[in-house]
Amino acid sequence: MKKFLCLISLLVLAGVSYASYDFAFHYNGDFFDARIDSILPMRMELPTALSKMEKPTNRFNPVYGYVMEYRTKFFSANPKDDDWCRYRDEYNQCVPVMPSIEEFVSANKPELTDKERFLIDRADKIMQRNDSLFKKAKSEIQNEYRYLSGKAQAIGLHEISIYVDYYYDSTEKKWIRPSVYNCIATMMMVTKWGYFLHQDDDSTISIRNYMHHIPKAETKRLFFDDGYSQVVSGKPEELPLDSVKVIPYKLVVQVPQNKNIEYRLKLKEALTNKDYAAVPDILKKMERYSEKDVFFRPALDMNSLDMIDILLQDYSDTDKNGKVYSSEILDLYDDQLEEFISQIFEEYVQSGEFKKALSKEKDPVKRAVANIVVNRVSGGRGRAIDERQSDIVLAYLDSVPNQEQKEFLVEKYWSRMEMHPFYIYFSEMLGGTRYMGRLGDRIRPAFGGGGSFGGGNNVMSLDFFLQGFFWGASYKEKAASSKCFKNRNVNDYEFDVLDIGVDLTYKWLVTRHFEGGIYAGPTFNMSEVVKTEWDNEAPRDENEPSMEIAPGLDVGLSFALFTAFSRRDVERMHGASMYKGGRFGGRLRIGMSTQKAKDSFDVWGWKAYMTLEGTIRAHLATRKKPFLWK
Repeated sequence: MKKFLCLISLLVLAGVSYASYDFAFHYNGDFFDARIDSILPMRMELPTALSKMEKPTNRFNPVYGYVMEYRTKFFSANPKDDDWCRYRDEYNQCVPVMPSIEEFVSANKPELTDKERFLIDRADKIMQRNDSLFKKAKSEIQNEYRYLSGKAQAIGLHEISIYVDYYYDSTEKKWIRPSVYNCIATMMMVTKWGYFLHQDDDSTISIRNYMHHIPKAETKRLFFDDGYSQVVSGKPEELPLDSVKVIPYKLVVQVPQNKNIEYRLKLKEALTNKDYAAVPDILKKMERYSEKDVFFRPALDMNSLDMIDILLQDYSDTDKNGKVYSSEILDLYDDQLEEFISQIFEEYVQSGEFKKALSKEKDPVKRAVANIVVNRVSGGRGRAIDERQSDIVLAYLDSVPNQEQKEFLVEKYWSRMEMHPFYIYFSEMLGGTRYMGRLGDRIRPAFGGGGSFGGGNNVMSLDFFLQGFFWGASYKEKAASSKCFKNRNVNDYEFDVLDIGVDLTYKWLVTRHFEGGIYAGPTFNMSEVVKTEWDNEAPRDENEPSMEIAPGLDVGLSFALFTAFSRRDVERMHGASMYKGGRFGGRLRIGMSTQKAKDSFDVWGWKAYMTLEGTIRAHLATRKKPFLWK
């Protein structure tokens, strides 16, 4: 068994070769070749180069040289295998990184050689044969095959070009140097990679794992029709060919019977008979087998193991081994074991047997853990499980005798969630009132509107805003006395003031519903005067007598009132792909900003203002709520 596992680990390592020569071997070819050259001959009975030369075949004459090029002509992979998908189309169909058999034939149909046609036909027959065997296989073989072939399955046609230093003449039994026009040998092969079905002579259908490996370029070797030698150097007639091993291009391992089927049946039988004393031994055997097995794992659903622990009155809730236990029910088995365990567990809890057994447990930590496990496995996948789990922690915490155990409960099981303090927001100003001019030189109230957006947390926020004000009669009244409107009628013009700025807000008070902050930031304020009816014959300065842009400063206080998230809101968002709600509220801003419109309106100074905004905030994530110790 140990040798078998060593071989499997080596084949898995070598199996990377199914990708492409450029990827697998130029990337780290020396590593793969060294591992295979040294380990494989120790783990398998391999023929020597001398024995291969004494029994030559006509398919490929033995040569001494190195691989020049290894090219995949077509590759047909399992459409579920994303490693072989260049991308997925609009129907979620895999578009492979290499041409399929059909694409290769369509592109090369006129130039296909007889050998290529033969190999293409062979590849098609391999897949047809595999489909035929699947229909005849037993249900457990079908399940195992679905599970394994879903990981990786591919078939390809490869062309290997070898630079030849010497040909072997099997008639003369000697090595011959080729001419410069005959120094490249080409070999073509069909390879399978992954899991395929096989029928033995006794008609038994089993699963086999197929892989292949082509050695790295520029390493001198002997090449045969079905394998290559370990690395050699020197003249071939001087090499110790009776000790040099020949490694096969294609590696095949029969997949052993899945022993977990037997263990699961025994587990179901023990639980049916309520023979709980036999269960731990069955689980240990299952775990030992699954730890070593490289084909069929995990062996059992994690929730099922949690339920078994409660039935056995084991309240330790230890971390599960991911190699042995799955996070979801497996489709590898059709014994309905998980459904059976769930059924007897539900009966155990609802009948009151669980409470009766738990009442005998004196350790408050174990009682808390037991209730937490029951909450977890009984609650399915609902988002309220974490909240109920946290409620259980709080309910038992006072009865736990020492601080170390309390910290264990909180660290492992406290999982109450809250909205992440970072938020983004959008607001719209419902109205604004401002005074404008030099200190002591005021303009009557004017109204306007605008909007802002930004983000922040409970300490700081950043606001980007745009505010426009329509001054109307109050501004015209001020403008009429400026130099810009000397000998002009102010009623022929429109007046606009626009502020664009960024405010950084520090929040000096934050509660669940209320926020108070102080803010400041840079602005660009613009003032514009445009003629109501544009006169094309008039000069530009008459139609647009003023347009001024000036940097400035904005400072003030903000007071916000918001709705608050309920626990149900947090539960609803926790685990969701996106958040579709928000916090609604209003914000009052009272502040001052600078304004410069000196040339046109003879105004320069501070504007005192007040805005009232309707806002919506979105907290785009949740986080674990810190536990507050008493």
